[in-house]
Amino acid sequence: MRLKIFTEDIRADKFFDLLNLRLKRMNVVDRSYGIDTSHLPGASPCNYKQTRVINAASTNYDKILIIVDADGPENLENKKATVEKHIEKNLKCIVNIVICDYELEEWICKSLNIKYGNKPCKDLDHYCRSKGHKKGYRKSEVYKFAKHVDIELLRNIKNYSFGKYLDFLLSNN
Repeated sequence: MRLKIFTEDIRADKFFDLLNLRLKRMNVVDRSYGIDTSHLPGASPCNYKQTRVINAASTNYDKILIIVDADGPENLENKKATVEKHIEKNLKCIVNIVICDYELEEWICKSLNIKYGNKPCKDLDHYCRSKGHKKGYRKSEVYKFAKHVDIELLRNIKNYSFGKYLDFLLSNN
């Protein structure tokens, strides 16, 4: 099976590549799956480049996942509607959307037991500085935290974005 994962964060593809490799090594995800990750350009409702990129991917992949940040639970529905505008009706059966309540870094914060507010990346930065990392957390280095994602912890949180991400990887249709 060939899977395509799009992230709105240009720096997140390496994070997902490493996380997916871990999931395969742990036998959580089928090792035979080809999983490619890349950035989906433009998060605005008027950027139709997204539509073209999704359509092009549909010719090479069995399933497509789009992962986006809501920047707050109050924005979940609006964010979903914005992304859905770029998915043509004939592709809705193969395209899934996972929306993080705030941002991808919340997975890391939960895994490391870091309390976070509406900007988990800032709380992760504070945590890194408190551990002696002078430069703190940089979004460009999010991939370094893939090894810290607590898969068992996150997969057991009901209706959480990480569980939906895993459901996508584990479903065969």
